[in-house]
Amino acid sequence: MDDILFPKNYPTYLEEFRAEWLVDPTSNSIYYGRREHEFMKGWEGVSVAETLAEFNFVDLVSSLLSSPTVKRGKVVVRPDRYHSTWIHYSWHDLNRREILSPNLVHVQRPLQKNGSNKITETWKMEFGSFNETIKQEDIEAIEEDMKLMKELPNISKISQKIPKSDFYLPIVFDCYYKAFYGAAFDNKPGGFGCPNADLCELPQREEYRCVQYWP
Repeated sequence: MDDILFPKNYPTYLEEFRAEWLVDPTSNSIYYGRREHEFMKGWEGVSVAETLAEFNFVDLVSSLLSSPTVKRGKVVVRPDRYHSTWIHYSWHDLNRREILSPNLVHVQRPLQKNGSNKITETWKMEFGSFNETIKQEDIEAIEEDMKLMKELPNISKISQKIPKSDFYLPIVFDCYYKAFYGAAFDNKPGGFGCPNADLCELPQREEYRCVQYWP
């Protein structure tokens, strides 16, 4: 899950944002922090699914652990007050209101059930009990949508061919870590480059021809 905001107090995003703006109508934007999370293998008997058939969103949420650290997140702006903005974080928005809860749910390092999980050795974080609010009805609604999708014949056929192990994630993560995350968040030496997969060397996976080369 990459920077997902689950509405905490209202059933829709529109109602959630509208209520926040009623607190201070003069705000140009509202800002949500980003809390890192981790899937915990074997926690209360829950394992990370490796196939679409095994995937269960209820189990996934029940296995989430939260980091105590809230990092820079995303902004929601009033379009009538902006010509443009950077969605990640703007240093020049002087009339922004910070929302303390909820935070964006972000899983930087999904754990591979049968993998070595070297990512967690490179970038160490502390995790504790789940510290965000996701309404049970939202969890169940997402799971029902997933079930309907998995029953579609074309999805079922494709899902049988999907790899069960992460190949490119560790490679891209290592590239991002060396370019930005290590220096920015882990006190590693080096400058702050732009974390972008275009700058990473991605080898061709032999059993899945998914990298195209042009002369």
